[in-house]
Amino acid sequence: MVITMSDTIKKIEKMGTEIAKQIDDGKEPNYSIPVRSLGNVYYDKVSKTIKLGDKESKRHFLNIGHARKFMQTILVASEVKNLIKHGATTSIRDLYYALKHTIGGTKENVFENQAESICPDETVLVRIAGIMKITTVDEVVNYVKKQGKLEINDTKHKVYSTKDISVVGFDKNQKIKENPVNCIIIHPPNKVKKITTSSGRIVKTTLDHNLFTIKNGEIINITTKNLKQGDYIAIARKIKIKENKKEINLVTNIINNAPPEVIKKIYLKGDKKVIFDILDSIPRIKIKKYLEQNKLKLKHNYAMGNWKHWQTIPLSLIKFTNLDLKNNYKKLFLFAKGGKHKYKTIIKKDKNLGLIFGSLLSEGCLNIVTRKKREYRISICNKSQKFLNKFINSFENTLSSCSSTKPLPKKDGTYNLNVGYDLLAKILEYGLGMNFYKSWDKEIPYCLLDAPINCVDSFLDSFRQGDGSRGPRYEIRYYTTSVNLVNGISFLLLRKGLFSNIYEYKKRSLNHHVAYEIRVGNRDYSCELSQITEKNKFSTKNTKHSSDRIPGLENIINIARKEKKIPQEVYKKIDFYHFKNSRAISRIMLKKILKYFKDSKYKKLLELNLNSNIYWDTVKSIETIKTPKYTMDFNVKPIQNFIAGRGHLLLHNSDPLIEDLEASLGLLREELHLTASTKGIIAGKMTVKDGKDTIDLSRMGSGGWGVPSNVEPEKIEIKDLDAEYILFIEKDAVWKRFNEDQFWKKHRCIIITGKGQPARAERRLVQRLNKEYNL
Repeated sequence: MVITMSDTIKKIEKMGTEIAKQIDDGKEPNYSIPVRSLGNVYYDKVSKTIKLGDKESKRHFLNIGHARKFMQTILVASEVKNLIKHGATTSIRDLYYALKHTIGGTKENVFENQAESICPDETVLVRIAGIMKITTVDEVVNYVKKQGKLEINDTKHKVYSTKDISVVGFDKNQKIKENPVNCIIIHPPNKVKKITTSSGRIVKTTLDHNLFTIKNGEIINITTKNLKQGDYIAIARKIKIKENKKEINLVTNIINNAPPEVIKKIYLKGDKKVIFDILDSIPRIKIKKYLEQNKLKLKHNYAMGNWKHWQTIPLSLIKFTNLDLKNNYKKLFLFAKGGKHKYKTIIKKDKNLGLIFGSLLSEGCLNIVTRKKREYRISICNKSQKFLNKFINSFENTLSSCSSTKPLPKKDGTYNLNVGYDLLAKILEYGLGMNFYKSWDKEIPYCLLDAPINCVDSFLDSFRQGDGSRGPRYEIRYYTTSVNLVNGISFLLLRKGLFSNIYEYKKRSLNHHVAYEIRVGNRDYSCELSQITEKNKFSTKNTKHSSDRIPGLENIINIARKEKKIPQEVYKKIDFYHFKNSRAISRIMLKKILKYFKDSKYKKLLELNLNSNIYWDTVKSIETIKTPKYTMDFNVKPIQNFIAGRGHLLLHNSDPLIEDLEASLGLLREELHLTASTKGIIAGKMTVKDGKDTIDLSRMGSGGWGVPSNVEPEKIEIKDLDAEYILFIEKDAVWKRFNEDQFWKKHRCIIITGKGQPARAERRLVQRLNKEYNL
């Protein structure tokens, strides 16, 4: 159906007339919006699109939580009507600036409170340029400023688009996994609250930032300013990420991460043939330039002769010549002048690596010793010889032999093992991303965060043996003074689907540091973890109640019970009446109840909550803290949520007003005469009619045809198509290469790119090609 300008104006005027009538009748002004939640969408088989359902919510002017957005939506609708009347079209950004003003007689700004955001020092779980990290907002912002594209820059806000950042959030099935970030928004300083939950989670957000709560089985948003003590909010219960099984190349990592003064001290060592072949493959002129740049007065022949004699190659030479060592890595070792030990250059992500990380982060120590010179020494101390012997075996299989051949006894009854010195410290820091100069600054190496699960299991086992314990109620505990390790260990546990509580113990004196305990106390979780860390299993038969409880289901269970007419004998097994006054129900009990609701219309909703990756935790405290220098928010589509804070809480994206108006009127933004910047590019044997112009996409040159924001049939008519499939390319640079080679011509296909995260126009055009031409 074609929507004309007249139709759009009528819909806007109808909305305004209804609100005006409510005011004339002395009623509270309100308007309805279709609920934009995961529970109110369905797949339309006819149009092959996902559509909003019939559920609606109302936005009331006199509700203090709705008033500002109510007014903003009305202002946007009014301005859109003026645009259409004058036959004009504008961008969403320009519309924002046109309406931005202070309300007369007040100090209130119309659009000031759109800053839903988190603090610069807040912890976020992100993948940057392919590397999984638990880092700060500050680091993300610094990266995007260098690598992203500045899209909007005004006196208060900056918007950077980005292509290589992803975050973790939940989808419509409440499964938590990775999703790409479209852009980040940097906001001015704003009032911030610190939210602490019963399980020890902490997050700092602005007053207008949305978290998630639950009502009648449906996940809904709740702003920080409307949050109160005792409310339930969403936390990650299980996180699924893409495993990175790729071996670690220490040479590449050190070259990319270490400063020049460190690289100069490291050499590659190998057998005679390998070293000779590599050195002989480097052009003479490059070696001369290398010697000149490093101010080495040796002649080419002397330098080559020296390196060949000692069968070594300076790592700085590899960096300078950008030499690809290809298949030689496994034949080479990292070496330092005066050192006795050499270390492998390629590391497998296996159980041995997990054990090394767990042992070093729990019991490892780095200090300065003086032998021939002052240098770092890495050692491990533990009361168990068995623990240290396991480390020796894993270290030999992964890197090299330890400096000490066996653990050495100490006067206090413990054993000490010298692992290595300066070179090893540099390899761990720059090659593996491991920092443990100070115990309170230790963190999980980035290569472990997305490592294969057997590597994670080995880490959890070895760290518990070093700095952990098992309590009298079978709970398993990890101890540390580093908040970075708290976030890292709790994340690795969540990869296993094991939820932990976080306890913070304040320092007793100025010389002490805050201590943390990560405790897996739920009987089912601790039973599973004990099989990893202790290789034994204990009974969970007596488990009747669980700390893993789901709120907001009591009404649904009560209604479903009445509709199903549960047999009387079932009431002897399950106390259904208890749920009437209960705020939450355990997953164990919900699983039992579902057996009696097999044919209930509520079964699907209850199963969704049962199998959800979300844990519901109560708010313990809300405090006002110091206003930061700026705040930041992610724009993540389509899921519109991400993880942040200590312990990984789920936060919502900003809630765009334009989407409110689209949903309220049942119109696309293009039908409201609002457009987005052209982003996608397409090429291939395809002819389209855009207005009065006929465009042949095979004759658009190297630039291709820019996909307009509105690609609906009434706007863009596909006249002719000769293709067997569509190739959707993520990267703009890759698309250009394919287009230059006329890949689409050789392989009879359509090539399209969204330049990173595709916009709605690109997704809709591809959907049309699939629906109309079965591509």
